[in-house]
Amino acid sequence: MEKTRIAIIGLGPAGLTALKCLREEGFDAVALERRGEVGGLWSYSADGSYTSVIGETVSNISKFVSGFSDFPVPKGAQMAEYMQSYARNFNLEPYMHFNTTVTHVKRNPCNTAWTITLTTPSGTHQSLHFDKVVFGTGSERLPLWPSLPGRQTFAGQILHGQSYRSPEAFAGKRVLVVGMGNTACDVSLSLTRHASRVYQSYRRGRTVLSRYLDNGLPTDTLMTWPLLRLKYFLDAKIPSLSRLVVDTLVKRKMVSDAAREETSKSKASARKRLRTWRLLDGPSLSHAHPAVQEDFLSALYDERVVPVSGFRAFVGPDAVLLEDGTVIHVDAVVFCTGYSNGFRIMPELEMDGSCRLPLRTALDAETDETTRSQPHLPRLYQMMFPPKHASSIAFLSWMAPQQSVWTVAELASTALSQIWASQTATPTPNTPHQTNTHQNDAHHNPRPTAAPSLPSSSPLLFSAKTAKNLTFSQLATVLHRSEVATAAIFYGQARASEEDVSALADALDIPRAQLVDALPAFPDRGRSVEMPPRDPLIYRLFEVVQNYGYAYKAVLNEKFGDGIMSGVCFSTDVQKETDKDGADWAVITMKGKWLPFSRF
Repeated sequence: MEKTRIAIIGLGPAGLTALKCLREEGFDAVALERRGEVGGLWSYSADGSYTSVIGETVSNISKFVSGFSDFPVPKGAQMAEYMQSYARNFNLEPYMHFNTTVTHVKRNPCNTAWTITLTTPSGTHQSLHFDKVVFGTGSERLPLWPSLPGRQTFAGQILHGQSYRSPEAFAGKRVLVVGMGNTACDVSLSLTRHASRVYQSYRRGRTVLSRYLDNGLPTDTLMTWPLLRLKYFLDAKIPSLSRLVVDTLVKRKMVSDAAREETSKSKASARKRLRTWRLLDGPSLSHAHPAVQEDFLSALYDERVVPVSGFRAFVGPDAVLLEDGTVIHVDAVVFCTGYSNGFRIMPELEMDGSCRLPLRTALDAETDETTRSQPHLPRLYQMMFPPKHASSIAFLSWMAPQQSVWTVAELASTALSQIWASQTATPTPNTPHQTNTHQNDAHHNPRPTAAPSLPSSSPLLFSAKTAKNLTFSQLATVLHRSEVATAAIFYGQARASEEDVSALADALDIPRAQLVDALPAFPDRGRSVEMPPRDPLIYRLFEVVQNYGYAYKAVLNEKFGDGIMSGVCFSTDVQKETDKDGADWAVITMKGKWLPFSRF
């Protein structure tokens, strides 16, 4: 009897273990890998179109919780070398085809097999037929880019973290790294050795943990199997309690790590510093993995890396506007903004759609304007089998376990090989749909959104202001308004009259019609400020009201009676004064009409 032919796409940890397990079960399995060796992203590649480790990358997990069950991780092993040794040990190399790129996977017209179109090392195109296909392509394949308003105005270098390899090309440059994941932190730390200034931009905080405990043991050894099982139970039954317990423990660990960098070793000082950097206010670990970094906090402490607010827009040849309205000047921007686990090589397969959204193909999900903004989660039984063709298609790239991906990929490969060898039941046609809909509904807990952003008119105004090299004081003179009111127009927090629009259009060389279209009809005065504020300067103003609010109220009540100061019939001003010692003082004046409470 002819053996069942199986194609495995990718030779990272998932594809490697799938090849071993399937061949052990007697299948005629071969692996197709577009790179030149085993290892996936752990195999360094100078090709910027491949996702790859950089020279400074260190594994986020220790060898005690990683590696394969039947091939222990040797001391000091490099990850790619370890996987290559695994392939040699189990004689898998004869069944591997390198420098082979799969471009399309499609069901044949007779609905009996899968046709795989690929490009060979010589550049020729071939079509091969397989009974089953396993995707082990990993989750870091297609770079995700945010919206880049004003990109055409920026004269510096713009690249994605996928293309970053070494810091030498950025010697003496000012670099902005956008993102707060492990890749962003790795890139920032790498750049500090050559760049003149490194900024790290992020909209929300992130839990940053050291790889080691105070006693020298790896941090991940704390999560024993019984504790992990308990967490899974709480995740399913009492998710709010699970999040509270885990988030509290990891934040304590982060504060403890930061306290090592404090001169006083004070945890209170460390906690205050982390709040200033907005790290303690990050999303729950149920929404975002921690950044596992050994030296990142120390880089923040000694200002080798400068934390700034989220990226908003490019507003000049070397100028970037941030979410808090700050403009910084840089020579290069590296976007470490994640990846998409798309399946463009199999666009006809219906598997995209969860949380009770209609089932659709990957092609529909990318091209349909009405669904592009919806969540793109796969509907996979046990996160492996699609609703259709569960007996001949499997995905090993969507699992995001709370322990090592390697060990889970090996377990999934073992289960897959036994299912397809008919040693256990194959999912029925209805099971994947029903089970995965329930699974996604149970786990669909939207991540809290970032701080409210600036209106769309802000990049246009700030870009023109930077190009003209104008100050708010100069623009205020043109508008015959105060500097604060002028700045408020830029932030969409004050209404621009027709006279203001005409004056701004002339001063900034913006076509009046374009400016009218961009400016909001009515201001959204609370839009660009989150509460409590995270920007240090805005937080100080908030803190002034916290400290002196009741004192202000007491004095105002004595002078005016029961009422409030209007924020509508209102004006404010900012002045700079210098004392006899040469120190600068900020003078903020607020003037509002008194509105007495009416008796009713």
